[in-house]
Amino acid sequence: LHWAIINNCPKLVQFLLSKGHDINHLEEGGTYSSTALHVAVLCKNHPLIQLILKNPALDLNKLNLSGDTALHIAIERRYLGGVELLHAAGADLEIVDRDGKTPLLLACYNGYEEIMEFLVRNGANVNARLPAGTWIPDVTLLHGLMWPNFERLVRLALESGADPEVRDDQHRRPIDIAFEK
Repeated sequence: LHWAIINNCPKLVQFLLSKGHDINHLEEGGTYSSTALHVAVLCKNHPLIQLILKNPALDLNKLNLSGDTALHIAIERRYLGGVELLHAAGADLEIVDRDGKTPLLLACYNGYEEIMEFLVRNGANVNARLPAGTWIPDVTLLHGLMWPNFERLVRLALESGADPEVRDDQHRRPIDIAFEK
């Protein structure tokens, strides 16, 4: 199944799924150590993602062996179309990856404005925090947005209920970080 996805063979993917191939199987030891959905998202193959999403047995929020969901992979690949498809299918916007990042925090960490905006407008928790002791000191979205050129997203986050008084592991508020920069 993974080979068929990587090589863009939709008829073979459909055939394998119709014969009962496990849609949620993690291809251990392979290059991707992922499910069919993870691989389709990694390949940015919109039609195959749509095909896979139609399978009623699909575990949309399954973690691959690296600790990522398909949504995390779509964000890492800066694939807004994939993020939109996965959200429409019901992907969990609050599930955390191997580092404790929600999809919104991952998009913020990578500076992907269009994905951050989509996630905020679609109900992602703007007050999500990284677990204490993680290697990223900016523990909320608002902390992460305290860089130049993110003013519009700061406004959107605040309008969506982001707490401007929340403190990070170093007891800094987002405004404190803004003044440091």
